[in-house]
Parts: sequence; C-alpha cells; structure tokens
Amino acid sequence: MTIKKEGIYLVGEDTADNVALEAGQLQGMSGLVTRQGNDSVSGSSDAEVIYAGKGNDSIDGGGGDDSLFGNQDQDTLIGGNGNDLIVGGGGNDLIVGGRGNDILYGNRGINTLTGGDGSDTFFLKLDDQSIDYITDYQIGSDQITSKNGILNFDNYTLTAGTGADGTGSDDTLIIDKLTNRAIAVLLNVPRSSFPPAPTPTVQPTPEPAPTPEPTIIPASSLQFSAATYSVNEDGTPVTLVTVTRTGSSDGAVSAVVSLSDGTAKFGSGDYGTTPTAVNFAAGDTTPKTIQVPILDDTAYDPGETLTMTLKTLLVGQL
Repeated sequence: MTIKKEGIYLVGEDTADNVALEAGQLQGMSGLVTRQGNDSVSGSSDAEVIYAGKGNDSIDGGGGDDSLFGNQDQDTLIGGNGNDLIVGGGGNDLIVGGRGNDILYGNRGINTLTGGDGSDTFFLKLDDQSIDYITDYQIGSDQITSKNGILNFDNYTLTAGTGADGTGSDDTLIIDKLTNRAIAVLLNVPRSSFPPAPTPTVQPTPEPAPTPEPTIIPASSLQFSAATYSVNEDGTPVTLVTVTRTGSSDGAVSAVVSLSDGTAKFGSGDYGTTPTAVNFAAGDTTPKTIQVPILDDTAYDPGETLTMTLKTLLVGQL
C-alpha cells in the first residue's frame, strides 16, 4: 500500500490500507492519517500518532507512548506497550490499553474498554447515545472520570446490575445524577466492592432564639409641685413655682413653661409671654424653681389668675 507525505502528515489512500510503520518513519511528522476504507495499521516501537479515517479500522500502536484516534464506524484501537492515549470515534469501538498507564476514551457510541496492565484512566462521555462497558476495572488502581471530574458520589450513583443494558448482578452501573441515565457498566465488579453511598446527615432546624423581653424603665416625668401658686404683683413669690422630676432619671429631659390668660390678661399688660425653660441633666432629680413674668403696674388688681402650662420637649430616656 502506498502512503505519501501531505504537509505535516503521512496519508494513506482512499482504499483499504495495510500499513506497518517502521521506527523513525514518522519522525518530524505530526502523524499518520489512513483516510477511507477498512484500514489496518501496526505501529513501531516509537511514540506515534495515528488517525483512523472512515471505515472499520484496526490500529495497534505497538511500543512507545502512542496516541490513537478512531473515526466513524466500528474501530479496534490497541495501545500496546507504553502509556497510551486512545480515543474512539463515532461508532461502537473496541479499545484496549495494553501495558502501561493508559487513558481510554470511548467517545460516542456503545464502546468496550479494556485497560490492561497498569493504572488506567477511563474517560466517559456524558450524552444520551453513549455508554461504555469497562471489562477490567481495578478498584484502587484505575480511575473513572468525565467532564464532571473523577468518579465520586457527588456526581454519580452506583447500582447493581439488574439485567438492563446487558448487565448482571455481578456488574455495577454508573448513573449520571444530572441525566439519571447509565453512562458506564463495570463488568464483573459487584456493587458491594465499593463503599456504600454516604447517608446525608439531616441537620436539625435550629430553634429561633427567643426575642428578649424589653426591660421596662419608668418614664421620666416632669410636673408642677402644686396645683396652684401665688405671687405678688411685683413677681415675688408667695409660694415658689417649682417643677419636679419623677420616674427614671436616665438621660436628660427638658421642658418649657408657658403662660396664658385667666382673669389676668396679656393684652392688659399683666404678664409677659416669653416661655421659661426647665432643664434636668442625666441623673438630675433636683426640683427647679422658675420665675413667673408678672408685670408690675400702678393699677389695683385684686386676686387675678393666669394658667401655666408645662410642655416636655426632650426626653433622653423614656
């Protein structure tokens, strides 16, 4: 069979090729491409890259760390000696790693994967058309992975075979949790060989912390010390006009005392209307004496009255 150089590749013909590579034949090249036809390729002891074309191809990498790629139809890809990368195509492929620590990827279709000797990695494709049958999975030596990462109970469910998908009770199905479908079967590896799936720990719902009852502090209150007071017309008190503080003494509190007409009239010039401020500091309970603004005149004013109003403006602690 004739193979020829095309750019950076050696390329076969569009017929069934039978190629036996020699050591050094692909040196400086990016690989061998077989094109169409049912081709057969035997690799040398070199590390070689071989691409199968259309047709049912058979490729044996021989020695060296080879990279073998299937294409359409049903291909047989054998890595041989060395640490090989073997990737199936779109058909139902048979993939064998051989000796060495190999990476086997079935790709699309219903594929059969055999790792052989060494610690092998089986890469699974997650779609509705693909499922891989792994014939010699070794617990503790081999590993299974996908785009979701290495096999673990977060991404996959492991169940015993039930007859579906050609499985028996001594086989283990790997089910993708995202799609709930089988993506691989571990032949002759019982489900009991794996540790049980961890039981989720139910976290009790914490009791909400009780709302603390507020500490009721008696309100700070201001009031006149008496119901009525007497003053002379010149403003001198007969009895002192006093404001007292009761209840809480926390915080400052202020008020104003305002005057309004009784029988004494502001319009007649009997008293002034400027409010008088009363202030208690925090902790202060000392009564406050105020001066009533009575306006002295020459007219005789027997027993006139006026009204005092106490209005709280600021309470620092209620």
